[in-house]
Amino acid sequence: MITMHRLHGRARFALHRWQARRLLARINRRQALGRRLPEPGYDELSNPVFLGVMALAVVVLVVDVGDYWPRVDGLLVALATAVGI
Repeated sequence: MITMHRLHGRARFALHRWQARRLLARINRRQALGRRLPEPGYDELSNPVFLGVMALAVVVLVVDVGDYWPRVDGLLVALATAVGI
């Protein structure tokens, strides 16, 4: 017959084994992350061409949503006459 003391001891031992397995799994994950080679990938935000295209897209969206195309056309005509095109 198993006494309450033995049941409690077995439960405590099972808990300690479970905690040890979790600790070992955590250690293994951290070691695997430390051994992994860095993969930086491509950073679009450091590319000036990408930033320029995105800024131009924002300007075009603002002009298009606000229906400012006649003003933009007038500005382009004024710049063209000032440059002499």
